[in-house]
Amino acid sequence: VGTVFGPSGAAKSFAVIDMLCHVALGRSWQGRRVTQGRVVYLAAEGQGGVGRRLQAWCERHDVDPAAVDLAVIDTAPNMLQREDVDALAAAVGRCAVLAIDTAMAVTPGGDENSSEDMGRLMKFSTLLARRIGGLVLLVHHAGKDVSRGQRGWSGLKGAIDVEVEVSRVDEAGDLRQIRLSKVRDGTLEGTVWTFQL
Repeated sequence: VGTVFGPSGAAKSFAVIDMLCHVALGRSWQGRRVTQGRVVYLAAEGQGGVGRRLQAWCERHDVDPAAVDLAVIDTAPNMLQREDVDALAAAVGRCAVLAIDTAMAVTPGGDENSSEDMGRLMKFSTLLARRIGGLVLLVHHAGKDVSRGQRGWSGLKGAIDVEVEVSRVDEAGDLRQIRLSKVRDGTLEGTVWTFQL
């Protein structure tokens, strides 16, 4: 289970879609080797822009959209309810990555500062990862003080395997950066990549 987080407007969703498309096609991403696999993007918020973003990605990379093994789900299950998690796992099936955009949109009524609610989200995300046989990647927001990381429960970072931070490099421009701020098992922690929106 991992998270991609950043402040509003940092281009988190764009970064996630870019990663997913590279995995779906088995294309190297930011100079890193990629193992091809089926991917699913759960657009729990901002559903209207997903199709345009995918189309733009395909045009930019000269790819036929039909060649990208990426499924889009445009509903918001309640990830605090076991029956919703079971239904999502059944709908998704086996896949390499399931991105859920955003964590708050799939925890209706939940308190992101609560260890009980966020602990349940982590428990069910881990169960979901086992059921799909891949990575569950939650898109989340940064707190008011971005330097303190993800907003909400302080135990979140300890509960996940990988944390990816997306931020603006230049407030006036389109340059963004992706930083691996946690990697539980690996040596890439602290690695930074930049991209142009």
